[in-house]
Amino acid sequence: MQPYAIHHVAVTQSTNLDAITLAENGAPSGTVVIADEQTSGSGRRGRLWSSPKGNLYFSIVIRVNIELPAISFLGAIAAGITIEEILTQHSINTAQLRYKWPNDVLIDDKKICGILLNLKRQGKTMEWIVCGIGINILSYPEHATSISSYVPNMAPSLSNVQLLHSTLENFSKLMDILSVSGFDALRQLWLKKAYKLNSEINVVTSANTKYRGKFVDIDNNGSIVLEQKGKLRKIEYGEMI
Repeated sequence: MQPYAIHHVAVTQSTNLDAITLAENGAPSGTVVIADEQTSGSGRRGRLWSSPKGNLYFSIVIRVNIELPAISFLGAIAAGITIEEILTQHSINTAQLRYKWPNDVLIDDKKICGILLNLKRQGKTMEWIVCGIGINILSYPEHATSISSYVPNMAPSLSNVQLLHSTLENFSKLMDILSVSGFDALRQLWLKKAYKLNSEINVVTSANTKYRGKFVDIDNNGSIVLEQKGKLRKIEYGEMI
């Protein structure tokens, strides 16, 4: 990727929408939009993503011909490393930080970060991917958590821009790993902290079909692998519920 070109706005409807507009107008790989506040932030399956001031919301334009799951896992790991680094610096135990398929970051079973992806293809070629990342610093919706929940005295002085640069640095390192070692290297990193691995889980597909089984693996396409009565089922698109 090229060096990051950062566009910082105070308020926007959605950093993903802004980044998509830039991508459609030829913005290069590494273009970043960061907002202090989003008025219509969105999550997976069209859900509203609460986006008040005090948290990190940004989106990256990526023009590399790689498949979507790689960027999804890469974004989650980059954000997870950033969160771990901050909490570890303040002697907070991060043993319970987990990656939830397909692209959330949890700590103590509560969501602290989410990823939203958009893309455009030309035939079989990926023209661009927009990877949106949101990290809760000061505030969080019900059933979620934030950095300030663990380090209340430090979080107010932790700027979203500071967190952005740390996450982008991690993103670049992981892109290098991906280009040299392929998706399996990211897959192995992700699986080390996979949420509910080797446990019975429920998954709902993008077609709203529900499956239950033991979560045993992620395959090389990023699909979750469930064991059901001794047989394996791979689910490419969906989410854990």
